[in-house]
Amino acid sequence: MGTCDCAVVQERVIVPEAVAVKESVVVPEIPRINNSVVVPVITAYRARPPYRVDPEWPDLELTPRFHVWLIAYTTGEDPDYDLTFWIYDQVIEVDWGDGTTEILNGMEEPGYHTCRHKFKEGTGTLDSHGERFWHVDLYVKEDHAVYNAIELSPVYNNVKSNSKVKAVSINKNGLYSYLILNWAQNTAVNWIEYVRVIGKHILKADTLRSVYLHEIRYDSEDIAFDELPGNTVSKLLGQYPFDVFNYKNIKAYRGAVFSFMYAPNLLNYRYDLSRFNFLEISNLFEQNIVVTEIILPTDSERAWTNMGYTFSGCNALRKIVFPENRELFDSVNELGSAFSGCINLQEAVNFPTTIGRKATRLNANGFNNCPKLSISFGTPETKLNVFNSSVSAIYGLQFSKDSPFGLQSGGAHININGSKFEYGAIMEVFEQLPDFSGQSQRIINITDNPGTHELTEGDIKIATDKNWQVIGV
Repeated sequence: MGTCDCAVVQERVIVPEAVAVKESVVVPEIPRINNSVVVPVITAYRARPPYRVDPEWPDLELTPRFHVWLIAYTTGEDPDYDLTFWIYDQVIEVDWGDGTTEILNGMEEPGYHTCRHKFKEGTGTLDSHGERFWHVDLYVKEDHAVYNAIELSPVYNNVKSNSKVKAVSINKNGLYSYLILNWAQNTAVNWIEYVRVIGKHILKADTLRSVYLHEIRYDSEDIAFDELPGNTVSKLLGQYPFDVFNYKNIKAYRGAVFSFMYAPNLLNYRYDLSRFNFLEISNLFEQNIVVTEIILPTDSERAWTNMGYTFSGCNALRKIVFPENRELFDSVNELGSAFSGCINLQEAVNFPTTIGRKATRLNANGFNNCPKLSISFGTPETKLNVFNSSVSAIYGLQFSKDSPFGLQSGGAHININGSKFEYGAIMEVFEQLPDFSGQSQRIINITDNPGTHELTEGDIKIATDKNWQVIGV
């Protein structure tokens, strides 16, 4: 630790502002991308200074199987309770560290169960700074595979916790229960600075997103996960504390794993996810301003339904390779902001034109501000609920005459303002419009398309006779 090499890695990876990342890492030359596929994730993480565990604390490495240890302090801000947390659907035997024990039964009633305690006066142990703490031991006696959270966040259901917990250890061997640390700055006096996760096979991933975290330590970089959600690790850590690219160890991924909004901000330019198994790809790369090329998984154990914000704000992204298996996309019903703001995206190899074919209503308001993405969207089977391709290179649109069009985006149910629709393509859209006579009026915005100025009053009447307001003529 403390060598020159470590300092360089830390300065390069731990970037608090997304703008600074953009200015320092975006490379304009695509040919250089292939040489930068894998950033050694664990190396960058280890460059962070390790958290200094207080020598007077119990050895967190010794946390037994099925146990969670809390290193708790008092704040004095709550006259009735020193420690508050919530459990969901478990039976837990707790040793409060002050000579008292208790059974917490979260299975008695559905929902979260509030757990509170006031430490006995004269108990506890002094740490190396002379501050008193309590070693709280939670023994999970019963849990199951569905939903078993131990919520250590500052507020739940309008109940505020004034607790002060500095460290947590959890032994994940055979344990379905998982931690939730979703603390935002200035929301409470709570903070957890250090988390020790014991076990090499994680059945249920924890949500470790407190802004106060200094370090999350796993047994090694080769941790196996049954499922890895995108909100597992705080983005402020800079890098994942395990090898997130080891798809052989991670049975399934889900959600915002490579998003700059929710996950550690990796500096990879190219992602080949062809062998990865993603159960869900919503928010997958949201606001990732570094990535330039993405190869999506070739298969999944189940079809995807939600692609909301998948590539939203990826302003350096130039190429996406979709799998040839179109059935993965047939049941997608949400494309909200999926490609919004992808201002440099110009290649969508194998783009699934049948996307959302089996959905009863597809929200396709996800192509605005894509000025280089030249595609035609939809099929005669696609039941659209909304469509938005404003300021894009999209030049064609097909949809079912049974489309509900129940939502608006940018002030219209169909918003192709600033797109590339020629006269014939606009007429094709008019012919497909469902007839909403006797219902609330729908709106279509065709402003600033190549074919807009060629439309006659008779052409426009095709739409207005079906109770559509036409904007842009």
